[in-house]
Parts: sequence; C-alpha cells; structure tokens
Amino acid sequence: MKRLFITILILVAIAIVNAQEKSNPLRDYLNEPALETWFEAIDYLEDECFEEESSLGAQLNLVYILNMEAERILERLMEHQDTLSNAQRFMLGNILLSINRYEDALKIYDKLNADFPKWSCPWRHKGETLFWMKDYLRAAQSLEKAIETNPEHYDAYIWMALTQNELAEYAKALESLEKAFKLDPNAEDSHFDEEIPEGTIEKLYQELKTKTGK
Repeated sequence: MKRLFITILILVAIAIVNAQEKSNPLRDYLNEPALETWFEAIDYLEDECFEEESSLGAQLNLVYILNMEAERILERLMEHQDTLSNAQRFMLGNILLSINRYEDALKIYDKLNADFPKWSCPWRHKGETLFWMKDYLRAAQSLEKAIETNPEHYDAYIWMALTQNELAEYAKALESLEKAFKLDPNAEDSHFDEEIPEGTIEKLYQELKTKTGK
C-alpha cells in the first residue's frame, strides 16, 4: 500500500512538471521561435518581472529573447532583401552597421551605390562602415562621393574629417570640419545615424588646429 502511494505521488509530480512545461510560454518560444510565441513569452515574462523573487531572472530572459527574436527577424530580412523598397534596404544596411555587421552592411550600400549613384546617404554610410573597418582610403573615396552628390551633407564632412585625421591629412581634416561647421547638422534626416558627441568633434577640432599650427 505504501509503495502504491509513493508511486501515485511520483506520477502526480511528473504530471505537474509536464503540465508546467507545456504551459510555459518562454519554453514554448525557445522550442518554436515565431512572432506569436514571442508575444506570449513577452507577456509571461512581463508578469514575472513584477514578482520580486523572479524579477532579475525574468529580466535576463526578457533580454535574451528580445535579442533572439531581433536576430531571427534580421536574418529573415536579409534573406528577402530583394523584395524590400530602396528606403527599406537602406534602413536594413543602417541596422547592420549599428550592430557592427560591417561586411553585410557594405554589400547593401554597394548595391545602393550602383543603383542610385546620386543618392548621398548610402555613400556616407558606406564611408562610415569602411572607417570602422579601418579601410581609410576607401572610406575617404566613399565620403567624397557623398559630398559630391550633396555638398551640404554635414555628416559626410564630419566623417571625412575623422577619416583624414586617421590618414594624417591634418590640414584637409581641419578644412572638412570647418566646412561642416557652416552647415545645418539636422538637414539630413537619415535613420540610425551614429551621433558623434559635440565634445568629440570639438576635441578633434582643437587637436587639428594644434597639428596644423593654426
């Protein structure tokens, strides 16, 4: 009788665990990633975040699945980028740039440059991408195209100055910065532009004045 009772308890415990596993939205999402299961997992974790004992763990899981779903959607967009509009392709390139996927971003900008050679923004972002890849000569060439297609492209002059500084072309870098100072920094409305702090720009300006003796 005692053995039967223990067996029943074990079976009940297994049933409870199985039921919990089936009703756990987080586990459901991890087993089958999709927008529907992701939204359910988000709701589930949102409730847990308000419970003091599980709050930090729930927040960690929340960050994990946010990143996981973002990566999943991004890969899907990459696979179907030919179906995106030109503006959407540009935005995709900028997202890839913002998360340091430089090679992938570069491919998108190259295609946009080929299709729309007079569109300044992809040239500018390509220049930034090449800057972070430390390919300064090609970065300067791309930024030159950005300026050629839009002589009032503030960000292009800033990134050009940064690039010319790396190339030890200090007089040219100073000239690029001074041209930028005469322009409206808000004129270009581009998604995911990296904001360069004014303090960084001012510091570069002062360093260039010292290097050029001006």
